[in-house]
Parts: sequence; structure tokens; C-alpha cells
Amino acid sequence: VAADITTTLVSPDPVIAGNSITISYTVLNTGNVANNFGVGCEIWQGSTLKATVGTQMTGSVSAGSSKSGSFSYTIPSSWSGGTYTARCAAWSGTPGSTNWLDSSDRNFTVQARVVNADITVTSVSPDPVSAGNSVTINYTLSNTGNVANDFGVGCEIWEGSTLKASVGAQMTGSVSVGANRS
Repeated sequence: VAADITTTLVSPDPVIAGNSITISYTVLNTGNVANNFGVGCEIWQGSTLKATVGTQMTGSVSAGSSKSGSFSYTIPSSWSGGTYTARCAAWSGTPGSTNWLDSSDRNFTVQARVVNADITVTSVSPDPVSAGNSVTINYTLSNTGNVANDFGVGCEIWEGSTLKASVGAQMTGSVSVGANRS
């Protein structure tokens, strides 16, 4: 029983922490008999094992033929940005309890989650405001991060370095990457 395994694809690459990836592989039976190979998948960062993605069986693969498969995994939101390695390994049977035959690595990039926004006051009306009258303050918030987010927006009125009033706060609801909310 012999096999070569190739980790063919990690998609998407790069992936933002908190999102899912698909790790694809192909097992080639280089032996002279049909076999049901086991495949295990892990994610490493340098010499540190970050995740055991899972195991699966290929089903019968005849000599000289190959079978492909894939694993799905959600990258934890807490992972830092950097280069990671998806490692798939072929076994003669159940992964981890039979003979290891081959492994293959594929590097991919994780981008850390960035929550960021720009906010602009677009209008104050009426302008000028007379003491004792109501005022309406409009704003536009732009999501400049790399993940959708619910943003909190607060409003205060200042005169020089003196806080005159806390007008209130509200949540924007989910704002997509690159989108605006008014």
C-alpha cells in the first residue's frame, strides 16, 4: 500500500479571521492494490499546531488512480494575521492508527479582523440654533475595516473645551465593509 497526497488548494486565500476556508487535497494510489486511504488535516503556524481540522476516508482508490476531497474549517476570530500552513496527510487506513504514507503542505494567509470606521457630521439644523430650540445632527459613518460590524454612535455638543450636552447614542445596525450608514 502506497500513496502520494497533494494539498491542492486553500480557499479563500487570504482569509479574514472568523471566516471559513476550504482545504482541498488529492490522494494518488501509487501502490499495486486498491485501498481505502485515511486523510487527516491540521493547521500549523510555524512549529505550533493551531488546529486539528479533521479526518476522513477516501473510499476505495484503485492502483494508479486518485481521489480528491476537502475539509472546511472556520478560522477563529482571535487568530493573528500571518502565514499559516494547511497540512494533509495520507494513511494506509484510519488516520493516526495505521501507517503514515505521505503529507503535503500548503501555505495560506490569515488577515486579522479590523474593526474601523470614519464618521463625519454631515449637517446641523437649524444653523444657527437658538437657545431652547431643538437641533438635528446628521452623520455618515463609513466602515473602513475588513469585517461587517455594528457600530455605536454617540453625540455631544461642546463649546471650546467645555462639554455642554450629551445628545445621546444609538447603534447603526450591521454595516458592510466599504458601506456607509447615515
